[in-house]
Amino acid sequence: MKPIKKLCNALIKDANPKFLTYCVGGAGAAIPMKLTLGIFKKVMGGLWVGGSVTLDNQMLIFKPNKINKLVHQEMSEIAIPLDSIMSATNRFGFVTGIVDIKTDSGVLSVRLYGAKKFAGKINSLLPQ
Repeated sequence: MKPIKKLCNALIKDANPKFLTYCVGGAGAAIPMKLTLGIFKKVMGGLWVGGSVTLDNQMLIFKPNKINKLVHQEMSEIAIPLDSIMSATNRFGFVTGIVDIKTDSGVLSVRLYGAKKFAGKINSLLPQ
């Protein structure tokens, strides 16, 4: 199979913006921005991080884009071997659908266009 690569946002539980990220709107914006992102993180279970997801016959890989690598602390790619994936389910999301990729160590959620088809493709590649 030819690898499938799609732009997406991934819900990253441990995403932590660097302090300078909070100061984009000026020094006075740092505290309100930090509080706002803290609330988002608590309510959503993490922060949505932009990047891309690639699926091939052996692996699913999320790679954060350059901007997110720059503004977050220790932001790296997430690689999940297909034999570690238990299931992929599609759920509703505003504008783009969400695919929840369940593994034995947790769930990776990605928002992308064509979520239903992408979840189906993941499931079709899983060992039976």
